[in-house]
Amino acid sequence: MKKLKLGDIAEIQSGQSYPGKLESDPAGDYLVLNSRAITDPYTIVADKLITQSSKKFRPHKVLRQGDLLLGAKGTSNPAIVYVLDLKLVVASSYFLIIRVDEKIVKPEYIAWYLNHKLGKSQINRVATGATVKNLTKAKISKLSIVVPPLKQQNRIIEIALLQFRQQKILESLREKYKNYYDEVTVIEMLNSGENK
Repeated sequence: MKKLKLGDIAEIQSGQSYPGKLESDPAGDYLVLNSRAITDPYTIVADKLITQSSKKFRPHKVLRQGDLLLGAKGTSNPAIVYVLDLKLVVASSYFLIIRVDEKIVKPEYIAWYLNHKLGKSQINRVATGATVKNLTKAKISKLSIVVPPLKQQNRIIEIALLQFRQQKILESLREKYKNYYDEVTVIEMLNSGENK
């Protein structure tokens, strides 16, 4: 197991910035991923991508499958692997885009690490700003990442994925239980009203 600086195993760039509020352009010919397209906090929702015109397009900012997106503004800073199979999608400046050397490290492993308390504590130490936290390329590139062999990374990724699925199932069960409880309560209230 090695400790490596993130900047030594990945290319890091900032997302594309836009002046003012980002609104959808019906005549647009490319898509922008911003913070509103993130849910759960680790899922990208394709329907929430914003259409823009290529007048504002920077080709070197186009996302590739396997790119890691790190929230660079705010308090949560989720790390998410981009998996959508869409052409011409760029990330907004809300994100830092991390393109790892996959011969050394898997993007899913880096996402897991940065979302884990080990990574979060390092991110919190380098974040700047009193109210709204900001992360810079320079600071993120200096993060020290524990990098196990690829085989161990794959095992960690599998376990993390199982844990994520388990969490989704539990949330679904909680929601179903709540709905069932609410229905039973309403039926009991209606029945008790009829008996009077």
